[in-house]
Amino acid sequence: MNYDFYQENETMDDLDDGDEYRELSLKQIKKQQDEHAKFLRQGTWYVAVLKPESYYFDLYAWAVKHVISSDGWKVISTRENKLPEQYYSDVSVALDKSESVLLDGRIFLEKQSVRYLVILNRYDVIEVAARTENADLVKDVIQEVETYVNKHNFYRGKKLEFDGKLSFIKVEYQSWDDIVLDPVIK
Repeated sequence: MNYDFYQENETMDDLDDGDEYRELSLKQIKKQQDEHAKFLRQGTWYVAVLKPESYYFDLYAWAVKHVISSDGWKVISTRENKLPEQYYSDVSVALDKSESVLLDGRIFLEKQSVRYLVILNRYDVIEVAARTENADLVKDVIQEVETYVNKHNFYRGKKLEFDGKLSFIKVEYQSWDDIVLDPVIK
């Protein structure tokens, strides 16, 4: 998708007029649009969106962290998105192991003189943006994240519990001798 930085944001129309929240949201949106325009050097930009299932969002955010930690990427800054500050959380990557991962925030990046903006919207979408002439590179970043998830899915083959999100569980082996049943059931 191609977007112009100074195009009205559709979410502004969804908020009620006169609402105090609307005014704060408009200021925040305008501030962020200005930051994006300054960083990506104005003009039109291309945005690619990843929309994982909400219970897989931690996995995708973790994959973004690892993809942009690889050679060639330079993080210029990390900033807030919808929350007052960037939101990091410890993501369980194994039964007894976790990593701090950005779940809601904006990452300003550069790779081989191309500037990128990655926006993580907690448990919703991940957006990658760059100037329109770099649309193919944006698509490549999205593909890199997808490939990383497929190769390094830390949930694959593990014992999991689902209660709105995925969690690792430790399952001990039990024999029938370990299970106590009411004699009526036996």
